[in-house]
Amino acid sequence: KIRTQKEFKHIQATALLDSNLNLINFFNKNSLSFEKIIENKTGKTEFTNWVKLLFAGKGDAEIHLSAQLTGSTSLKISFSGFNTEKSMICLTIESEDYKDNNSNQVKGLQFNKNILNSIPADIVFWNMDHQYIFLNENAMKNADLRKWIIGKNDFEFFQYRNKPVEMALKRRETFNRVITSGEPAYLEEHFKTSNGDFHHLRILQPITDFEDHIEWVLGYSIDISSIKRIESRLLKMNLAVEEAMDGIAVLNEKSEYVYVNEAHVKMFGYTNPEDFLGNTWHMLYEKEEISRIENNIFPLIAKNGRWAGETKGKSKDGKTLYQEITLTSLPDGGLVCICRDKTEYRENKDRIQTAEIIVDNINSIIMITDPNLKIQWVNNAFEHITGYTLNEVIGKHPGFLHGPETDKEVVKAFSKKLKQGNPCSAELLNYAKDGSKYWIQINVTPLYDENNKLKSFISV
Repeated sequence: KIRTQKEFKHIQATALLDSNLNLINFFNKNSLSFEKIIENKTGKTEFTNWVKLLFAGKGDAEIHLSAQLTGSTSLKISFSGFNTEKSMICLTIESEDYKDNNSNQVKGLQFNKNILNSIPADIVFWNMDHQYIFLNENAMKNADLRKWIIGKNDFEFFQYRNKPVEMALKRRETFNRVITSGEPAYLEEHFKTSNGDFHHLRILQPITDFEDHIEWVLGYSIDISSIKRIESRLLKMNLAVEEAMDGIAVLNEKSEYVYVNEAHVKMFGYTNPEDFLGNTWHMLYEKEEISRIENNIFPLIAKNGRWAGETKGKSKDGKTLYQEITLTSLPDGGLVCICRDKTEYRENKDRIQTAEIIVDNINSIIMITDPNLKIQWVNNAFEHITGYTLNEVIGKHPGFLHGPETDKEVVKAFSKKLKQGNPCSAELLNYAKDGSKYWIQINVTPLYDENNKLKSFISV
């Protein structure tokens, strides 16, 4: 090495010439051109004469030239030595402006210290060895620690503060990416303090000289803790929406789906949200229902901002789908739709209503009692035959219909079977409200719930 490693950083180039002044080799550290160094006529003549004197053993150890170089106008060319036969000479070429420029840059950095300290962000500068050369007060509020860290790296700092070395490794990796690529790099850090959890986004930016060589690396950070908290809440909300049993969809101002959750997809018999995205809600309704929604429901949404009610849609396979639906308008003209499948409920309700019509119009008495044989419900035929209304008999035991001539032994045997929870039948003589007697053929069936627990008795 012509210079020590530390000094070598200051060397711009080395040149190897033969005795005829032909360039044999040129080590270009900082993108210099050898021809650029001696491009002007005066400089070239002075340089040529100096080298000839060196080969003759009479030249000075160094020469100073003025060259037209970006970022460097004064060069020192020094004699480094001959080869053994003195057929080649080695020269070193250095920028005399290096020390002055570096000093001026550092002074400039110090001059702007007050400006850097006034910026409400963490700002640091590193040299090419990833050592701290400046930190503003926001980056490190402790003045003694801020002074101590100058010239040190993150590994030393983390060891001093008993912090995990993994974070220092990630910072070094990020720093190296900047040096290698010459592009900014980003690092997100999470740490805990007595004041809570914090997230910082660190940005590392290369700072170059006039020749686009990286001299420093600027680092600054942004506190993104509030953004991360919002992000966390949004993720939880999104999870809740996806796991919701109700179908949830968002439509844009063109009535096109831009979001549907899993429940909405499955409700209509589809398997993929992509089947909805970009399509309108018309895909789920027949023409008659589309017309009702557009003409009757949309005006109410425009007036009140929301609407709730029932709609009749269709599944992928064409089956009718009854929905309990809530539509809410968005500021951008879109809609949020929350729907619940009411098809089974609607079908059960229809069946119950049909059954009630049949039961109310049948000529046979129908009675429902609880497990303790307290009357819960009777049909119209009961009221017609006995003369008692539903309100008069609710909560009573059917035995109140028995009279003096009712066979007690038949009643006793009948009651025993009921207590055992078994179906049973009998012929009984009962008495109406007006005292008249009537014979009945009664059949009782116990009803059990899903846990095989007696729920009620139905008597016909």
